[in-house]
Amino acid sequence: MKLPVFAVVMAAMRDFARFVMRHPLAVLVAIAGSILLDRWLGPAYAGSDRPMSLAGVAQSGASVLAQLLVWLPLWLVAVREVVSGQALPLRLGGLPSPATQRYALYNAAIMLAAEPLSLIDSRAPVAGILVLALAVGAAWFSLRATLTFTSLALGRLDLGFARSIERTRGQTLRLLAILLLPLAVFIAAALTVMLVALANEADPDLDLPEWSALAVLTVQLFMLTAAIAGAQVYRRLEAATPQNGRY
Repeated sequence: MKLPVFAVVMAAMRDFARFVMRHPLAVLVAIAGSILLDRWLGPAYAGSDRPMSLAGVAQSGASVLAQLLVWLPLWLVAVREVVSGQALPLRLGGLPSPATQRYALYNAAIMLAAEPLSLIDSRAPVAGILVLALAVGAAWFSLRATLTFTSLALGRLDLGFARSIERTRGQTLRLLAILLLPLAVFIAAALTVMLVALANEADPDLDLPEWSALAVLTVQLFMLTAAIAGAQVYRRLEAATPQNGRY
């Protein structure tokens, strides 16, 4: 079955809007938490191509992990709502299941994979090669492992990476389009906000907290939409009932 790209993207954007309307307070709290964590832990915009210090990389990694923990409950509920077709409560408490622990661990590994590259001088020829290789490899793996990530969010432990890669054979470009189209929407929205602000004589300095907050907002809302899009792909390619675990 070939994935219907535009149908998946439209369904993902629709479900994103529904999720925000169902859980507005949770989304606002997560956004505020991410912005505060980025201000507290995120490295300042340096405006240079010099390598970051080890302490800076550690601080940046801590910011990434902290923001992941803030948004993880929302990703989990959003995925479950899409696959189940039901509105679910957003509840915290109790120890996470083994599937949820793996879901968090795998997401953290992917999100932190590029952090060590900040230690490399970007002016060195090897830096560009490493960045490109890592970006391509991480993108390919993330796309082809979509079913595994979604299944873990549903409490399943029986759908591993090998099976996900096999089930998504021949779908790489379609999965890439499903990811890039929502990203383009969020980037366009962020650029529109920036242009309107600049037209009203906002300071164009990229180091200002306002621009950093806009970047955090754009990235986090896109990542929530990406999780929802993965759930839409799962519904079409792997419609089995959740099993071998608990939420």
